[in-house]
Amino acid sequence: GDFDVVLLRLPHPVPVEFLRFLQNALDERKIINRPSGILETGSKAFLLNFPELCPPMQLCETRKEVLEFAARFPIVLKPIQNYGGRGVVRIEGERVSGSNGEQGLDEFFAEAEEQFQRGGYLGMKFLHNVHQGDKRLVVVNGQIVGAALRLPPEGAWLCNAAQGGTSTFAKADADERRIVETLNGQLLPRGIVFYGVDTLVGDDGRRVLSEINTLSIGGLKQAKSLGRVPVPRLAAELLLEYVENHVVGRA
Repeated sequence: GDFDVVLLRLPHPVPVEFLRFLQNALDERKIINRPSGILETGSKAFLLNFPELCPPMQLCETRKEVLEFAARFPIVLKPIQNYGGRGVVRIEGERVSGSNGEQGLDEFFAEAEEQFQRGGYLGMKFLHNVHQGDKRLVVVNGQIVGAALRLPPEGAWLCNAAQGGTSTFAKADADERRIVETLNGQLLPRGIVFYGVDTLVGDDGRRVLSEINTLSIGGLKQAKSLGRVPVPRLAAELLLEYVENHVVGRA
């Protein structure tokens, strides 16, 4: 095709078939992010490759697996393919709570059956420091270009803007820089040049990895409005640097 590069910024949900079409119909080396890389990293299950960076976690595909995991400590369940905090619940004892309020275990499992058929949930230990906020880091060509700290509403535990959270300016700390360095080693070879990372404060007071977003990456606008660094310009320069070195230079 007569183009230098395609920058994908697709809203959820994106059919798997569309990404496979792009992968096969175009030279995907000219697509940022590479469709095959998105297919491999787009599920929350990809986090299972990084147990040393995350809270205790487990893929839960059945009621039995959920109950066994929840018997260890309070947990959060995230639908494997969902986004924006949709469908996320916390299980503590017999209580299940989410954005729609509280319900009992039996009621939850009746509703969860369809999700089990679609791949289940990623279960994570519930972190009691969640009130300290969920930090979004935006990474371009291996560099952290901006960060925003998203705080949950008063008395809530979900930090997503879609769930009523608010954002403040933030910077990456040493633990988060180490997390990104580790992720770069896995994502850049897969053609994932532009991605978002979410971190939470673990029970030991240090930030841990809670989410990777390689499809519809938000955070540039928030990082720009909250700080003085021209984040979008920096991101664009780093994308052009990648294109010059890895796309045009190898054409």
